[in-house]
Amino acid sequence: MIDVIVVGAGCVGSHMARLLAEKDLDVLVLEKDRAIGDSVNCSGIIGVEAFSKLNLPVGSIQNHLQKIKVFGPSGESIVYDPKEPWAHIVNRASFDCEMAEKAGKNGATYRMESWVEDIEVDDDGVSLTTQCEDGLRTFRAKTCVLATGYGAKFIRKVGLGNIHNCIQGVQVEAVVQDVEDVEIYLGNKIAPGSFAWVVPIGNERCKIGLLAKERGGELLRELLKGPYLAPRMQDWDGTVKGSLIPMGTLSKTFAERVLVVGEAAGQVKITTAGGIYYGLLCAEIAAEVLGRSFQENNFSAETLAAYDTEWRKILEPELNAGMVLRKIYSKMSDGQVDALIKLAKYDGIVPLVNKVFHFDWHAPLISALLKNQLKSWVKTPV
Repeated sequence: MIDVIVVGAGCVGSHMARLLAEKDLDVLVLEKDRAIGDSVNCSGIIGVEAFSKLNLPVGSIQNHLQKIKVFGPSGESIVYDPKEPWAHIVNRASFDCEMAEKAGKNGATYRMESWVEDIEVDDDGVSLTTQCEDGLRTFRAKTCVLATGYGAKFIRKVGLGNIHNCIQGVQVEAVVQDVEDVEIYLGNKIAPGSFAWVVPIGNERCKIGLLAKERGGELLRELLKGPYLAPRMQDWDGTVKGSLIPMGTLSKTFAERVLVVGEAAGQVKITTAGGIYYGLLCAEIAAEVLGRSFQENNFSAETLAAYDTEWRKILEPELNAGMVLRKIYSKMSDGQVDALIKLAKYDGIVPLVNKVFHFDWHAPLISALLKNQLKSWVKTPV
């Protein structure tokens, strides 16, 4: 009988495994991919607060996010250049490997090419039916943490339901000339209700992607062929990576002997769809709750409910504010977006951003923008 099985060896799953192993628990991580990082699809942008607060490894850092240039639908642009970097840009596959290495050094065991197909909870533990390279196997543990990413079907099996609202995240990597800083593109023809990005990672290589409710791959190819990027882009092999990102949370992230963390739980910034820092923070909370559960030898749903209460207390204000902003932005016409960018240049919005903005915590800025008549700008026909 293993103490804890963590399903998923992404950075959140590995952080969870390390924290639990540091508590002298026997931890097994089951991962469906052949190698850690094989299926990642991520811009790799992680706020500086995460590195300082959680002592994250720095070997995978490729660049830094500081100056950002935002283009409106008509090509009107504004540059935001704070005094200090907001975030680091990592090679996400390498970052996940670093996180797994830290977990392994603390005693966690990894089993790759292990696809969990079913989960059963009984009075004595959790059984995970798993397709492994050597056949079908069942692993037993006292508790289980699901860090699978969005959409794992067996989450429903423990009575936690689904997250129905999601968005497509699609991305390519290519050489793009003359990209010195992060570029953001807005407009309903580019990414309806959302945005596209060009993130430099070094040696003229960039990550280019966008978020969209539908037609993500098609919209990204149109962006690549368009006037912003086509004249500058080279060396793209035609590969487009895509994934679904939750835009909402599970109604419950705990059950008897089971916790859910990261994107699987919906712990994602609604504004940008970034989930690394929020998932890591929630893993910290989950590890503390599970640590107490092992001390008390009590893995009931009532005991594990403390995890759900604690992470929502921290993140729900952010998630709710993000939903409000997305709802407003989704109703804006291209003309209104252009007008907002022009206003930002001359109407004191940039000083407001300098005063209030934090890379990982957006609710204060959203509240300030709403008080600064963002709603009236949206209602104004342009």
